Amino acid sequence: MIRVKSGGGNTEAGMLLGRFIREKNLDIQVDEICASSCANYLFPAARRKIIPAGAILALHGTAYTTSLADDKRMREMLLDAGLPSSGIETEVEDLRLALAKQARLERQFSTDLKIAAAYYSDFKTVVEKSQSIIAKFNNKDASLFWWPSTKRLTSCYGIDNVEDFGRPPGIGSDGYSYAAKFSALITGDDNLPDCH
Repeated sequence: MIRVKSGGGNTEAGMLLGRFIREKNLDIQVDEICASSCANYLFPAARRKIIPAGAILALHGTAYTTSLADDKRMREMLLDAGLPSSGIETEVEDLRLALAKQARLERQFSTDLKIAAAYYSDFKTVVEKSQSIIAKFNNKDASLFWWPSTKRLTSCYGIDNVEDFGRPPGIGSDGYSYAAKFSALITGDDNLPDCH
């Protein structure tokens, strides 16, 4: 069993660690938070997945969704990373190639580990359909996250053996929950279509 507390990290390293977890048939337990790369790659790769009360599972974009960014958004990402505005146009093309590579690696990861590709693409729909919720928090430094239900993880994405004791009731009743400690605006599955 491995215990994780992670707000995310490097995409490619996350996939490598996910493959290691699957190869070693390890269980995972979330301590406080498993977000971004942790939720994308480590969590679904584990044999048994435990989210204790008070812990958070939080998807926050994927290599697939990031690779869809337009030039304007890529410039913003580069500026946010601290690159100077002069010469940024050459960096945009390098970033585009790097993101496309990560998206290909992610597709291969989902194929190899038998995780439905929709696990990595559905966040795009979550963001598009959550604009009214996001607007309620425009005065806070809140990032949008998605916490898929155990039922959806199993039936839609092939991610089973999930023991979720942490899911906030607000996700079901209000469609979202705000975790102030992590500045996380967490939504559920309400805006996603049923899967077959």
